[in-house]
Amino acid sequence: MNKLKVSQNNYLQRSDFYKFERNGTEWEYIFASNSACLDYNNNTAVNNDIISSLNYCISDDRYYETAAMCVVLKLSQDCSFDVRLQRSGNGPYKNIWDMPCGELQQHIGYKNGICYNSENTVLSAVGVEHRYHKSVSRL
Repeated sequence: MNKLKVSQNNYLQRSDFYKFERNGTEWEYIFASNSACLDYNNNTAVNNDIISSLNYCISDDRYYETAAMCVVLKLSQDCSFDVRLQRSGNGPYKNIWDMPCGELQQHIGYKNGICYNSENTVLSAVGVEHRYHKSVSRL
């Protein structure tokens, strides 16, 4: 995974801006990758996986409490994406590419069906009932 990425123009893949709504708040996000991601050469497919991962990994409380965040998605062995998201209109970054994103920054990670925070605490795992995770606070 990427250790740190800030305002990098040398990504192999970069997306346009996308928007979605969560709990009545509109968010904007972009994604980029330094990986070839041969299985993910279609922005629509990547975008669908990103929305699924955001819904799966990020709790409603986190959306209420923060204005911006980074999600590092490891979708396959050879494919990872940095996703930067912030509240539309009142996010802290004038240029969302200025948001640090990577393992050395506070972030949410997704790998092999498991969501974790920057301290590697498991937030959610595929195949494990949600009630099991009530004692594990999600970001």
